[in-house]
Amino acid sequence: MCSPTESLRRVSAIVILLFATGCATPQCPFAKCHPPKPVSCNHCPSKFPVCYADSARHFCLCLPKGLTKGNTGGYPAGTVRFTGFAVPAGTNLETKQLYIVPGTDPNTQGQTAFGHLTADGVTFTRTKELDGSAGHMTYVIIYTWTHGGKTLHFDFSLFTVNVNVYPPASRPAEFDFAKQVKYSEEIMKTFHRLP
Repeated sequence: MCSPTESLRRVSAIVILLFATGCATPQCPFAKCHPPKPVSCNHCPSKFPVCYADSARHFCLCLPKGLTKGNTGGYPAGTVRFTGFAVPAGTNLETKQLYIVPGTDPNTQGQTAFGHLTADGVTFTRTKELDGSAGHMTYVIIYTWTHGGKTLHFDFSLFTVNVNVYPPASRPAEFDFAKQVKYSEEIMKTFHRLP
């Protein structure tokens, strides 16, 4: 059993050690002594084996291989954009992208209600938005999550070309919108909240 003096010496030594190592600094009183655990998700299916974990917004999402994070010009700060999704061959669907947009989403100006989806206890409001001209059309399938007074949008953007701009002999088939909605649902169902 330690004497009171010896106990006091030990506590003093611990306090000095804490200050010497920077663990008791006002800027980071806990993290230097106990680094945060890496954020990850280990539930991803083989179809979507890549885990995107967002520790700031406390969620993770499983994505297909081969995606690249791209430029997010014109979107709010903190937006993440993924490009490189496979598109069905022989159709007018040219590119697919996923934007994860915090706050006000520029794609929600002319949105139309399009049901709901629930994943990991979170119910997302689903909407769609169309924008285009005679030569092209962009379909955006949007899943919106509002949590703690903050809003986060998951925008699946589908860029298509009007099939009528092609000569009849080389005209591609119209892409299947319902299949693309189902694909977006499959990805969103991998959504998990993080502590």
